[in-house]
Amino acid sequence: MTTTFTTSGANSTLTIKFSAPTGKISAVLNDAVHELWKRGLGPHGTEEIPIAYDQLTLAQKEIIVDDYTRSIFINLAVNYKAALDAKAASDAVIANASTNYGL
Repeated sequence: MTTTFTTSGANSTLTIKFSAPTGKISAVLNDAVHELWKRGLGPHGTEEIPIAYDQLTLAQKEIIVDDYTRSIFINLAVNYKAALDAKAASDAVIANASTNYGL
């Protein structure tokens, strides 16, 4: 797997490339998407007209992978930022308390 980050003007592109023999990569994609679909991602249709997993197109499966991958990166970044902010807030409270609670 290879990850690249390229910038062109004001925009940047993050590319994740996974290369393997077609049979193997197809099986990984299919099984991973099937699991994500079971978790509720992607189109499921309605009660009246449900969409079975086997009815998904390759394009729909790719969208599921794209959406999931994007959410992983965003959630990791949010968690990292929240941890940094929580640490900074904690340090500020401790510094303030140390000054104000001197005996």
